[in-house]
Amino acid sequence: MVLPDPDFYIGTYMKKRSEPSKYRFPGEDEHKRIFPIYTPIMSLNRIFGACGGTHKCMYDYELLEKALDKAGFDSISQQSFMEGDDAELLIDLKERSHESFYVEAIA
Repeated sequence: MVLPDPDFYIGTYMKKRSEPSKYRFPGEDEHKRIFPIYTPIMSLNRIFGACGGTHKCMYDYELLEKALDKAGFDSISQQSFMEGDDAELLIDLKERSHESFYVEAIA
């Protein structure tokens, strides 16, 4: 699985609050074109479900591991970009690897 990395996004949010011109969120410029006002929290909302985002919930590894375990998955492990046992599932884009985290689980 490939998910947005909350450590990256929350870290960027915190840095952007203290030095707004130095840090940028992925997709920030597009977001600013769509909405007439912008603050850094809007980028978090966009990524994690609100404001047109595609994800409906924020997961970190700890929460995802517990949810997968409860659902009956075994061998749950955090992976790195393009690592895992099934090559057909290694589909993320290199340019997104810094903002994603990767988990492999076997049912």
